[in-house]
Amino acid sequence: MKNILFVCTGNTCRSPMAEAIANKFFKERGIAAVASSCGIYATDGSEASKNAMAIMKNAYDTDISDHRARIVCEEYLAAADIVIAVTEGHKNHLCAAYPGYADKVYAMGEFGEECCDVDDPYGGSLEIYKETAAQIQRCFENIDWEGCL
Repeated sequence: MKNILFVCTGNTCRSPMAEAIANKFFKERGIAAVASSCGIYATDGSEASKNAMAIMKNAYDTDISDHRARIVCEEYLAAADIVIAVTEGHKNHLCAAYPGYADKVYAMGEFGEECCDVDDPYGGSLEIYKETAAQIQRCFENIDWEGCL
């Protein structure tokens, strides 16, 4: 079983949605992987944003109400087989702060033309969160998961 770690800023919007979408995606396609998430500036224990929870429940039939934010640390990076930062800026931060793990850190935009930096929906409308989740989903559908794991 491969471990995928998604990283964003606060671990309340993008990375928890990516984690949930990825875990559902892996299960539906029989891919031997499990996703988790954390944030560079997360406040440990914070809930996922209400709009992230709503979109995951309504559009993806996935419950993230139990999600609690975690701040990135060496332990999480060491446990991951691949680390996917939601933006190039997050990747650059991780590689600078944890250079020993740089070889397994990628930005979402590195995985093909359907993939790009994921804009932060924090504070936005439900529609913005829906667009963010759809962007993550489109990217996942274009990643050669077997090839990169």
